[in-house]
Amino acid sequence: MNTKTLYEIDFFRIREEVAGYCVSEEGKRTLLDREPLKKTAEIEKLKNMSREWGVYMAATHKNPVSTWEPVKPLLSIIRANGASLTLEQVRSIGQFVISARNIKDGIKNHQTNLELKLLPEQVELLPDFTETEKKIFHIITPEGEMRDLPEIS
Repeated sequence: MNTKTLYEIDFFRIREEVAGYCVSEEGKRTLLDREPLKKTAEIEKLKNMSREWGVYMAATHKNPVSTWEPVKPLLSIIRANGASLTLEQVRSIGQFVISARNIKDGIKNHQTNLELKLLPEQVELLPDFTETEKKIFHIITPEGEMRDLPEIS
């Protein structure tokens, strides 16, 4: 699709408006970098997932997604053996894993009664962050403060 057509169908305004609903800067940036989809099957799948999300939100009246600071740059840091993060960086990862858990738990808990099909498939693709969350919040509080740890080894 050419740029003129995209302006005529208001693609850029709509994309910007939708991006305003993102709870993370990374999500917003990813959405704003998206180009229009061309495959009908892809478009239909995303439309159906969006409908399921609407059903979920209407039924629960609670958004399971909380905000977090960018974590993508931290992933390359923590891959290195012996790497260290600041408390703020550890807290950002903690906020991300809590949000991922809340989404996964919320969708799984309501998939049967709300007849959700696509969203449960997607949340199953999320890694299990249980151990990560335990380790993070063993050393910091949810507010990002260092805990008193007599057994640091």
